[in-house]
Amino acid sequence: MFDPSFIDVATVDHWYDFGHEQSQNVLQRFDDEQWTALRAGWCLQAVEWQDRLAYILGANGAPREYSLLMELYRLGPQEVRLTAAETLRSLALNLVVGALPSDEMACMKSELGQQLDINAVLRWATEHAQRGSITLGQANN
Repeated sequence: MFDPSFIDVATVDHWYDFGHEQSQNVLQRFDDEQWTALRAGWCLQAVEWQDRLAYILGANGAPREYSLLMELYRLGPQEVRLTAAETLRSLALNLVVGALPSDEMACMKSELGQQLDINAVLRWATEHAQRGSITLGQANN
């Protein structure tokens, strides 16, 4: 089980000054059980909490963070999707592509060909999420 209070929703100023770093540090120490609970329970949290999760994911360099970030991008409310997209755009292309399950990665590469950039990957991920054709993978690391 994870404790959702690891993301501070007190004030915006505190969050951007200190809170996001504190939350990143807590997230870095999550064990496998907490990650499983986070993956299952992020969608039950308030939109502001989800948005802050999207803001901090990826900072620790863990593949499971990238995978969850892609899940927030694909399935979250609009505000969360925007933050997740911004965070994904701050990552290297190979990390964004790697956030997709391997079967989707191959399909995406064959459809997009040489036009592979982060925005193209995000468009592709959005189109496939809307069609309901996705099976979100869970990174083990």
